[in-house]
Amino acid sequence: MVLSCFAKDRMKIIFLTGPPGIVKTTKITRLVTHCIGRGMRVDGILTREVRDKAIGIGLRIIDISTQKEGWLAGMDLSKNGP
Repeated sequence: MVLSCFAKDRMKIIFLTGPPGIVKTTKITRLVTHCIGRGMRVDGILTREVRDKAIGIGLRIIDISTQKEGWLAGMDLSKNGP
């Protein structure tokens, strides 16, 4: 996940990585909400694993500023990517 926050002409870039299941997406989503609430411009991407029961079937990519989504990778190759 990559996130950039702009406040008063200062930019902070945050990269968050780690193994599955350690609430990376949850933490970044809360940070985005906090930054926007303080009037900061926030840009970046989130990725979310898509699962069917216990099997990972793909990876969705989400643009934070536009909320547009697309497939970054997946088992069904007929789907369009970002």
